[in-house]
Order: sequence, then C-alpha cells, then structure tokens
Amino acid sequence: MWWVYWECGGRADVSHVRDLSSGGIFIETKWRRTKGDLVRVHFLVQEGQISMDGVVAQTQALEGLGLKFQAVATKDIFK
Repeated sequence: MWWVYWECGGRADVSHVRDLSSGGIFIETKWRRTKGDLVRVHFLVQEGQISMDGVVAQTQALEGLGLKFQAVATKDIFK
C-alpha cells in the first residue's frame, strides 16, 4: 500500500494511492477539488523526497481525485 502527501489550495493531506502510472495518479480522499486545480504531490522514497506538480483531471465524490502529472521539481530530477 502506497501513501502520498499532497497540497492544494492551502490544504494538505496524506492519502492512499489507488492507481499510479507515469502520466498520473489516483488518490483516495474525501476532500473536494475542482478540475484544473494545481496539486503538489510528495513521494517519500529511499533516496529521499520526490515532488511533482499535477492537475486535477478527474473527481469522484467521496472516492478521490485523478491527477495528471505536469512537472517534476528540478531538484528531484538529478537524484
């Protein structure tokens, strides 16, 4: 089971990852977000933290959010 820390609109949370691919992620959360909202996702891996920007591409009420990855933080590219 994977978990991520994410931030959006001044709110932060830790959520279970339901699905992960190179293009995006689906996180389980009850927090509502609007399509197009920018989300900052943080993965904690053995090498340290990897942060990515994503955009809300899909919402499912009381289930979660589908995020499309936009960019990896420059500091995380060269780890």
